[in-house]
Amino acid sequence: MIRIALIGLRPKLRSILSDAIAREKDMRVVQDRHASVADVGATTADVLVCEVEEPDDSTTPTRLLHAAPGARVLMIAANGDRAAVFELRPARKRLLNVSMDEVIDAIRRGLGCGEH
Repeated sequence: MIRIALIGLRPKLRSILSDAIAREKDMRVVQDRHASVADVGATTADVLVCEVEEPDDSTTPTRLLHAAPGARVLMIAANGDRAAVFELRPARKRLLNVSMDEVIDAIRRGLGCGEH
């Protein structure tokens, strides 16, 4: 079961999204109403859904992921035309028998994780 928290959504989007989630057998809303970023600390949600002006701005998702590091954060643009998903994902790239040059190169490349 995918547990979803609806955070700071306007009533219309909250209603539309709640109805859509209710039709899905593998999803349920676990936190709703006028939940705010401050309410996230005790959440059991797998996905935190927020409405923002600019979904690519990482300020809000960074705060949410700090409070709920195991969750994914879906930021929906207030005008509804865009969205972005943020998550903390542990990643490992094994480096064997490395030289100091390879270590420095791995640091420069961010160990091959994320955008460069």
